[in-house]
Amino acid sequence: MPLRALADTEIVGKASNVAVHITIEDHDDRPERMVADPDRYFADARRRAEREVTRQAAWLLDGHRKAR
Repeated sequence: MPLRALADTEIVGKASNVAVHITIEDHDDRPERMVADPDRYFADARRRAEREVTRQAAWLLDGHRKAR
């Protein structure tokens, strides 16, 4: 009889009694920046959004011009 893979939710014998430690590293400092200087944080976010929209518009317009 072939062995089958156990589902994540199935108990895997004695090994399931071992404590599992998971470390999540979070390098996102947005909340701290937002609280420290909200005006600058939102001004930077607005500039990033404007640059992204401009890039996308340029890409769309270039594609439209080439199609003609």
